[in-house]
Amino acid sequence: MRRSVRRAAAVPFAVVVLVGCGGGSSDPEVLGTTVPDAEAITVVATDFAFEPATIELTAGEPVNLTLQVDGGGHDLAVPDAGFRIPILDEPDAAVATLVIDAPGTYTFLCQVPGHEGQGMVGTITVS
Repeated sequence: MRRSVRRAAAVPFAVVVLVGCGGGSSDPEVLGTTVPDAEAITVVATDFAFEPATIELTAGEPVNLTLQVDGGGHDLAVPDAGFRIPILDEPDAAVATLVIDAPGTYTFLCQVPGHEGQGMVGTITVS
């Protein structure tokens, strides 16, 4: 398993993503570790939308975020938080822990070329 750790430094938020490889089962692939008892949110990616397209989080609280792909191949990135679940193909799912420390509004999107322009964009509001 390939593992990497990303930590935001000298910025008002922090995100840790541990990336593994595999997939293809009905259970979400765990990317690194998840936080027991953390809030769980599932975002479903289809061609070309996220459901839900808006998410509300509490600053500093970990969330186990699952990306479920129900159409095509998609990733989920929060560029301003340094967070990304890599590209998955239908019907795969993966979960990673997201923590954003600073209140504000953040965009999440699919970074597959052309997908953002076709509407694969959402909003995370952190309070």
